[in-house]
Amino acid sequence: MSIGRIVCVLLAPLAVAQESPQLQRLLEEAHSIRRDPTTQFDTAAQFKAALRDWLDARLPASGAALDRDLSSLQQALAAELAQAGLLRPENVYSQPGYGDRVELSRPDPSSVVAVAGITVGCGHDDEVLVYDYGHGARRRILESNGTREHDESVLGTYMSTARADGSRLFLTLRFAIQCGSSWNMLAYDLFRLNGAAATRVFSGVHSIWFGGGDPKVELKPDDLRIEVSDRSIDAGVHSRTHVLHYKVGPTAVTRIDPVALQPQDFVDEWLTGPWSEVVSRSAVGSRATLKQWHDRLHSDLVAGEYEFVQECTERPHTWQIAVTLDNQSTYFLVRELGQHRYEMVDVSAKRQPGCPGESPPVMGGEPPHIVASLSRLRQRHQETTDFSAFRDRIEHVALSLAR
Repeated sequence: MSIGRIVCVLLAPLAVAQESPQLQRLLEEAHSIRRDPTTQFDTAAQFKAALRDWLDARLPASGAALDRDLSSLQQALAAELAQAGLLRPENVYSQPGYGDRVELSRPDPSSVVAVAGITVGCGHDDEVLVYDYGHGARRRILESNGTREHDESVLGTYMSTARADGSRLFLTLRFAIQCGSSWNMLAYDLFRLNGAAATRVFSGVHSIWFGGGDPKVELKPDDLRIEVSDRSIDAGVHSRTHVLHYKVGPTAVTRIDPVALQPQDFVDEWLTGPWSEVVSRSAVGSRATLKQWHDRLHSDLVAGEYEFVQECTERPHTWQIAVTLDNQSTYFLVRELGQHRYEMVDVSAKRQPGCPGESPPVMGGEPPHIVASLSRLRQRHQETTDFSAFRDRIEHVALSLAR
């Protein structure tokens, strides 16, 4: 390579930066972090702000320009970052000080959604930007960054169709940056977009097992449903589908049915959910007694073992689920109401009549090596009287092998 060509290559990022003050600032922030990577967490907000300002300056200013340029814009933005030495090289994974993603989408003719991220250890720290083109000139109406600890990377963004007043719901899903485990935390933030502004509707966090696949999302103008794979109360079952279904009203957000997709999972949900959520899913005539049972058994981390999940031949649309909790068998009667809606009818320390048989529980999505390990443990301890020790060993094996 000639001296002249070497000089051109070295000066190329500087030449690009001189064309744009926003790109110049972005370069300065990136180089500052690369010189001292220990500052990456303290300066991440400044770096992402510089990336946002550069993106603001590069997006089309009007709807007409958007129609003309959007198809090639994402490629052009990536090329500009690469030419300036700002785009993460393919052989660099965890080094801070680079832009890691700039992704554009157009969920409806008047909106553009941008996901822009910077490199951090083992992943990327992302921000979400929503631009409105429905009122002439471009306006940025939402800038969303992770506000909780460990909700840095954007897993997905979703926009509903418009309701009668023209507003739409907009959802972001985030997860924690980590290097190894398939267990993580999923953060969800829901906004109402009305063209001129974005208003936060509500937020939440739920644990997730990515070994069961990415979340399934259905977003309507007044309705949100997220299905995630997460732990079961029975470590041998391993995991189940957790259903987060919400009705979004003018002034309140309410969790609605379904909360589970099968009777076995409904028992899990009834035990781990607060009484304020399960009271409406408990038989009216038995609520006082059921509340006593719920107060006794409820915990944020219930651990037990399903003994059987039996459909009742003598009780129409009813299931009997036996669970060992704290070394004792507890029997739950669940009424099936249709369309994955369930109601707790009875809880008892004695098996209720009318449900002969002991069908095994439905197993979750555990990997084969976990199934084999848990099966060996169950067989070895099938006559044990110390269920707590057995449960602790099962949970230890399941969690260690799942990672």
